[in-house]
Amino acid sequence: MHPFVRTRITANLGCLAFTLALVFAVEMVLRSAGIPRRGALFLTEGNETRLSPGAAARYFAARSPLVPETRSEPFQMPKPARLVRIMCLGGSTMAGYPFTYNGTLPSLLADGLQHIFPDTAIEVLNLAVSAVGSYTVLDLCRHALAYEPDLMVVYTGHNEFYGALGAASTQRLSTPRWLTLLHLRMQDVALYRLWWDTIGKVRRPRQAMDSDVTLMARMVGQPCVPSDSPSYRKAVAVFSANVADLCRLCAKRGVPVVVCELVSNLRDQPPFPVCPLDQAPGWNNSPDSSAATLFAQARSAEQSTDPVSACALYIRARDADWCRFRAPGEFNDSLRAIVPRKGGVLVALKSRFLAASPFPAPGYDLFLDHLHPNLDGYVLVAGSIIHTMREQGILDPPLSWDGARKLTPGVHRQGALVTELEHAIAMDKVRRLMSHWPFSPDQPLPVYVFDDTIATLARRYHDERLAWSDVHFMAADYLVRQARYGEALRETKAVLKQAAGFWPAWMKAGDVYLAQRRPLDAATAYQVASRLDGGRGHSLAKLGSALLAGGNTEEAVSVLEAARRPEAGLSELDWARASYLLGKAYAHLGLLDDAMSIAAELSRHREGGRFADKLRMEMPGG
Repeated sequence: MHPFVRTRITANLGCLAFTLALVFAVEMVLRSAGIPRRGALFLTEGNETRLSPGAAARYFAARSPLVPETRSEPFQMPKPARLVRIMCLGGSTMAGYPFTYNGTLPSLLADGLQHIFPDTAIEVLNLAVSAVGSYTVLDLCRHALAYEPDLMVVYTGHNEFYGALGAASTQRLSTPRWLTLLHLRMQDVALYRLWWDTIGKVRRPRQAMDSDVTLMARMVGQPCVPSDSPSYRKAVAVFSANVADLCRLCAKRGVPVVVCELVSNLRDQPPFPVCPLDQAPGWNNSPDSSAATLFAQARSAEQSTDPVSACALYIRARDADWCRFRAPGEFNDSLRAIVPRKGGVLVALKSRFLAASPFPAPGYDLFLDHLHPNLDGYVLVAGSIIHTMREQGILDPPLSWDGARKLTPGVHRQGALVTELEHAIAMDKVRRLMSHWPFSPDQPLPVYVFDDTIATLARRYHDERLAWSDVHFMAADYLVRQARYGEALRETKAVLKQAAGFWPAWMKAGDVYLAQRRPLDAATAYQVASRLDGGRGHSLAKLGSALLAGGNTEEAVSVLEAARRPEAGLSELDWARASYLLGKAYAHLGLLDDAMSIAAELSRHREGGRFADKLRMEMPGG
């Protein structure tokens, strides 16, 4: 080889090596700095990992304003010994819409399994993301398998047309499937995400969003998708291939996967009005005539007491609906053909929903809108998953299904701690959604009756963006004033179920017990609160009042003395109240001089005059 050629090759190789080293160094710097945060899938802090709030950005168009924020509970890595970890993947139904916490499908699944196996540590992680389809579920599964799951539970398919990367979505990529998968793989590279983010900044300057158009409507790129259109065939093909890859991936890693059939509102959701995007949310267009005719025929068959024909016609009306917000029956056909063959387990939800409905086909008896279940529906889905696990012996071991406790829907629902307020919040969310396109303005809503004050709190939760815990505490205060103590206690327990270490919830529970004249239970709740908040003055003062009311006067004295110390941080008014209670406790113990000393101290205090007078009046000889 000529020396010049050899020198040229060496120089080129050196430049290539230097470039690769530079790219690698920049990549490492970006990763260590957490740049860019948009699209990073999991965040780890110490031994805790969680789904990143901006994780969904990797599945949407660059710098899209439509990216939903993800919310997931942290989990420990490495996984604790003897812990059973179940990961739930899917879209808004798996996420639990319109419920916030306790009524979600993962929460109900955890409730049911924990009832059956009370002595087993079971962790059910909600990794679902609203408005996403099977591309997202496959990509999330690929990453989640690194976090030691014992079981994957999947519910996906309704968003294959209008969800992120959907065939008829504003957030689609006009690329073949292999190139879309490559794009998702490249999202693991920080440099690629930074480049993708930069493209979005250039092409998509941030604009104000029309608050009168829902996320559901904004995702629609092609409102009409006939069953013989390229978009329809592409959606079916992509869905089938992604589900097959997901099952193969889990089987390869030795992790069982449970995939649920898709269900939707057949009886009370007529075909959607087809509306061009430039008219949304207008109401000038009618549904596709064939779908509307089939739906009308289904109604007529139901009224003629022909439930078999009515059910078949309702299904055909949904499948003929060109506005594809509900997955057509062909998707379930694909699941039945693919999931068992690729090593997964299929949950037969369609037959279970048909059997559970008192009508020819399920409607508002099991759904809140076009496809999201109500609480009974979600309990049915969770119960069906557990039933399938029992039948197939999934996770046996470490679980032992032989002789395991039974779970009835009534027990399951009661243990979920979904309160009237939580129902009202969910229904208010649905009402807001269904007041916009693609829903028709004359479509009736599901009927639920709530206490007026509870319904007002639900509206305020959305209008004023109140904290979820705060609105439950406000409901508890209202219910206490109504002497509805059991319901008030459920509101506080609903918060504690999600955040057992949240000391304000223990304080509120103590307040309810005290109002109910259960001072010993109140003292127990306040003791937990005091331990969690580090012994602040407010929790100590509350504990002291409960102990005093329960007759534990000597212990109350000790606690109230601690509450009055400057480092406890009581406000002047609360300090005066605690001092009054301390003086009252001294008097009960016969320590009248100490009680008089407290009264004198209160007399000199800016907030204490009325408490001093009250204390003196209550003392012997007062």
